[in-house]
Amino acid sequence: MENVSHDGGIPRLLLIGGRPRSGTTLLRDLCNAHPDIALTHEFGTFLRLNEPYLVYRDEIVRRWRAQRILHCRILRSRRMKRRLWRWAISMRGHAFAIRYLDKIRRYRPGPIELPAVEATLREMLPRTGIVGDKMPDYVHLLDTLAPTRGLASVMIYRDCRDVTSSHLKLARTNWRTQGWIRNEDTAEKVATRWVEALETMERHRDRIHIVRYEDLVREPKRVLTVLAQRLGVDPAGFPDRSIASIRDYGIGKYRDGLSGQELEAVMTIAGPTMARLGYE
Repeated sequence: MENVSHDGGIPRLLLIGGRPRSGTTLLRDLCNAHPDIALTHEFGTFLRLNEPYLVYRDEIVRRWRAQRILHCRILRSRRMKRRLWRWAISMRGHAFAIRYLDKIRRYRPGPIELPAVEATLREMLPRTGIVGDKMPDYVHLLDTLAPTRGLASVMIYRDCRDVTSSHLKLARTNWRTQGWIRNEDTAEKVATRWVEALETMERHRDRIHIVRYEDLVREPKRVLTVLAQRLGVDPAGFPDRSIASIRDYGIGKYRDGLSGQELEAVMTIAGPTMARLGYE
């Protein structure tokens, strides 16, 4: 799939999306390491655009509560050093969400439109040229989000076999208490959603920028240089230490994570799309 950029000049607002376990967090972390980019983590700031304030607020609060419950569960299952690190990240994110909702409340009763989101994010994330949010689910909302003027979309995709393997591992552990996991708890379901996501990306390839996970971890400098050019920022802003820390050990892990039956199901559903994208 060819990488293309959102039209309309240098963006001021950015969202990152893609199927879960496709590298969205890695891509967000790399972007946040750039001095001209600042992205929040799965706030859902672009989920309920043009809705009344109360609808917009309730969506963010719902996601905030769900993530807090998930973080608490993860904390109980990890060793102390990692627990403290995750706890600090979680609390900082929750505090940011509270302040964000308090500030954007001035636009009530709404609707909460893109200029209100941008003004609030810029107030809270000063000294950066591009602000935005990362959340995997944005990939399924591209029919609405991709045509939005002033909002750039960067989507990342990964081998469906590795996505399915990693997804199912979490579905059976940290994610098993999440209500939504019932819709994505088998290889068939995960592969079907992956195909839907890739088809959505392909429909909007002229409006979005697309990153292939395997290219990112194998040739990070080249991929990030292209991304920087699309976003209108200096490629040198991506720190060498962040680029040097990237590893490709996640490629091909499905061989140890999927049963023969699960692999067969993935290939039956996603095989044609994977072949079209150049996967063996």
